[in-house]
Amino acid sequence: RSNEASGNVSSASGGGGNVASGLMASVSGGESNQAAASKSAVSGGANNVAKGTAEDDAGVCSSISGGQNNVAIGMYSSVSGGYKNKAKAMRTSILGGKKNTAIKKDTSIPPT
Repeated sequence: RSNEASGNVSSASGGGGNVASGLMASVSGGESNQAAASKSAVSGGANNVAKGTAEDDAGVCSSISGGQNNVAIGMYSSVSGGYKNKAKAMRTSILGGKKNTAIKKDTSIPPT
């Protein structure tokens, strides 16, 4: 499957079925990943999404390094890997594990 880079100055450079639709967004590998927020990035894995909300571009500068079914919605949030993790609040990070949710800003969740 082909990749799509539809955002202004965005790139989708590896893997398959990846979409970089945010302004200056990047997807650099994996499968079926989406970087929809401005300046967001997904580096690999599968079915990961770095995005804003329906109302705004809240996920600006969010990133996901890998894993599967992870979501980074909060501004400056990150997920380092794992499975079904959600970084929802501003400046949160999830370092791995599964089914973790970061909802309080400025927090970090270790792998579980």
